[in-house]
Amino acid sequence: MRKVLLVTAILAVSVLGMSATTSAGYVNKAAGKASVATGKISEKTAEATALNFINIYYSNLRNQIDDSKWFEAQPLTNNFKKAYKNQERAIEISEQILSGKKVSKADQEFSRKYSVDYTPIFGARIFYLDENSVFAVKSYDKKTGIVTLKDEKTEIELPVKVVNVKGKWLIEGAGTVNISE
Repeated sequence: MRKVLLVTAILAVSVLGMSATTSAGYVNKAAGKASVATGKISEKTAEATALNFINIYYSNLRNQIDDSKWFEAQPLTNNFKKAYKNQERAIEISEQILSGKKVSKADQEFSRKYSVDYTPIFGARIFYLDENSVFAVKSYDKKTGIVTLKDEKTEIELPVKVVNVKGKWLIEGAGTVNISE
């Protein structure tokens, strides 16, 4: 009986521990590539909205998790979603061009207009981030809506633009998406 109670207690602590970890915006590596990080930090502030989105997005990207359902459920403006998808499409077209496939002139023009290096949001910075990079809030400019996040390991900074729509913070831009240099 004691063994059953002990095992039950250990399982309960393990489950609660994993729940707390994912709710803080981290992926449990033991869960593998089959699951998407679904946890959220309280999104009642601009800073938390930006931080939560980028940390989970980066973890999903790094672990090669298909996060399309998670992405659609995030607090993003339609403008951000459109710009992000345009960058994804431009990267696909660029890959076709590089592999020698013929693409239409319209696709070539689309690629030139929206293309970014390697990946939306992070661009080429993706290569300089550590496998276990975690971003923290460096600053928040209330006038511009820019939350500057900084990777604690590499010190790489990433701007995230947030807007308040009907009392809810939404992401309007991040990194290469909707943020002018």
